[in-house]
Amino acid sequence: AIEAGALTRALRLNGCSFSPHSLKALMRALLPDLHYVELSIEDALLGDEGCTMLCAMLRSNTSLRRVRLNHNNVRAVGGESVAAMLRTNTTLEELSLEWNTLGALDNSLASLATALAGNSSLRVLDLRSNQIGPHGGASLAVALQTNRTLTALHLQWNSLGAAGGRAVLAAVRGNPIITLLELDGNYVPEDCLMGIEAALEKNRREASETRTLRHLADSAVGDAATARASARDQSARDSAALA
Repeated sequence: AIEAGALTRALRLNGCSFSPHSLKALMRALLPDLHYVELSIEDALLGDEGCTMLCAMLRSNTSLRRVRLNHNNVRAVGGESVAAMLRTNTTLEELSLEWNTLGALDNSLASLATALAGNSSLRVLDLRSNQIGPHGGASLAVALQTNRTLTALHLQWNSLGAAGGRAVLAAVRGNPIITLLELDGNYVPEDCLMGIEAALEKNRREASETRTLRHLADSAVGDAATARASARDQSARDSAALA
């Protein structure tokens, strides 16, 4: 179904069927577009070829902030295209790739994780149900050790296991930015899940305190500006009265 929201600035093409020619035409149209901030192409069987076309567009597009490519049979080759896009795109904030097979091979997430480590715009990444195993979990953990922008990572219904879970735990303990990390259905031991949640709760608490302090500082600046304006107005009135 095609849905274009003029007010929401969202283009939703979920369930549509694309030929290579029609998909290429759509990507050419979106390349210079400055209107849409959200693009959703779900259940469209894009495959690696379609994902590569879309990522080529995203490398240059500067308006899209949210992209959803769920359930599109994207595999390792498509994952490489996503990695190349994340290395150059500086405006995308949310990317959803759930229900694909990006982690089917042991090393298929290495490039994506490396690109994520150096990305400075993405805040939310959804990789649930992507056949990610312990090796993929370890690669993502390495990315979390250096990334300081991502606040939410969804990894439900993969197969990280104990080794992948403990790698993620060590990374989260050294990352003060991430506040949400979903790991349901990954065969991660309970004590590891509890450690991850404790680290995330610490980050959430500190983030809340930072927002409060920033709000107080902004309020103080606003109050000072108001006081200066009032003083200037009073001075002007006094001068007028003495004239």
